[in-house]
Amino acid sequence: MEKDKTSHLVEKNRMHARRSLIKSVGLIEELMNGIAVRSGQGMLMNFTETNIVEHVNLVIEESKEIYNNEIRFTKSSENIEGVFDIIAIRRLLENLIGNAIKYGDYNKPITVELLDYFEHIEIRVHNYGKGIQEEKQHMIFNFLNSHHNKEYQLVDSWGMGLTQVQMVVEAHGGNIELESSDEQGTRF
Repeated sequence: MEKDKTSHLVEKNRMHARRSLIKSVGLIEELMNGIAVRSGQGMLMNFTETNIVEHVNLVIEESKEIYNNEIRFTKSSENIEGVFDIIAIRRLLENLIGNAIKYGDYNKPITVELLDYFEHIEIRVHNYGKGIQEEKQHMIFNFLNSHHNKEYQLVDSWGMGLTQVQMVVEAHGGNIELESSDEQGTRF
């Protein structure tokens, strides 16, 4: 019995260490990508044709394992084929979901929608919680900007994630939109 308890504790600590390492590597990669883009070098992308639904499902399932928040996922189709940089899309989703959890109301679900319009797709991530002030919304995509975080004293942020999200969206030929209010929450 004691051996099982110890084994479980070791496994739990191993998983925690693995997540921390992955998060650290992700932060370093985001910083390096941000610096490369801001210096005019651009961001290295690796586009392949794939079914994006499979990859979004994986990010959602991993997020459910990491966070205790309820995350709901809806999609317009089981098979949405296109040309994507899947690693970049995964980072985009991880960042938006992580932000939705950090800044959202823990008692309300995070929703992720994947919509296929045949010529383009739309990925939406929504959380309920305190909205982003309208006068600060245009600044949140600026590299190393964490000014909006002053309102959330317990939230850690370097101000790189949304810059990278915007770069990934634009590299895929898209644009990012933000809707945010205290009543409706925030949706990217």
